[in-house]
Amino acid sequence: MTGLTQQHDSSYNLLVRKPYSIFCCELNERITMPKLKIVELNKELDIEQGIPILMGASLQGVNFGFICGGNAACGTCTVVVKEGADSLKPRNAKESFLAKAMMLGDDQRLGCQTEMGSGDLTVSIPALGRPASPFSLPFPR
Repeated sequence: MTGLTQQHDSSYNLLVRKPYSIFCCELNERITMPKLKIVELNKELDIEQGIPILMGASLQGVNFGFICGGNAACGTCTVVVKEGADSLKPRNAKESFLAKAMMLGDDQRLGCQTEMGSGDLTVSIPALGRPASPFSLPFPR
């Protein structure tokens, strides 16, 4: 079973395939993760609900600039939500503060603070249209 890890809880025996597709052995059904669709790359990533967009994308090799290390202090990881905004949680306090300071619209979110919701999400990432910089590094683990 290469590429699989086994997780146990009180009622299910789960086999987790990377990246993030889960097969539940007892229920005999496949559970899929929400998809992040990135317009500029014409690419879909499976990202677990509750994982910040920036981290989930970076863990799968899609890096876009962030100067502050994912601490909601710079705005370089701003994404524009095209579809699926209804599945996202409201902005947290850190994101709200910076969004107000930067005058971000309701469709603009910080990738470092916005967690994947329960549904698919389509975003445009303006930073992907910029030249590469030393700040386009993998998300710190």
